[in-house]
Amino acid sequence: AILEDTGFPLRTDGPQRQPFYDFQKRLPVWDARILPGNYTRFGAVDELLLEKDGALAIFGPGEGVHLEFTAPDREPPVGWSRVYVLESHGWCKDMDLFTGGGESLRPFPGEDSARRTRLHRAYNTRYMAGRR
Repeated sequence: AILEDTGFPLRTDGPQRQPFYDFQKRLPVWDARILPGNYTRFGAVDELLLEKDGALAIFGPGEGVHLEFTAPDREPPVGWSRVYVLESHGWCKDMDLFTGGGESLRPFPGEDSARRTRLHRAYNTRYMAGRR
């Protein structure tokens, strides 16, 4: 798992303003506000994602986590297809008027633990605030 600066997929509007995002064409900036706080440094974040323990990979607008995994060795039977489902345990916070504590990244949900504190100190070292 790698946290990286991905940019913003080019958005166009279809019929009835239905949005379409072209992930092959990306913009480096967008009119996005960034909650002030310490975000996860770019690079490998496997350790943050291995356990469901409250440790967070924190990323902002125009950033994403690239995941890779080994597919099963055998192919599905003829006529079948394989579907992958990503189950995530996390949360999304924004600056909506109805979001509690929407003026900063903190407070984080869940309970603190020694492991979470250690990982956050090691990984969440990139301070950001303002607009992008």
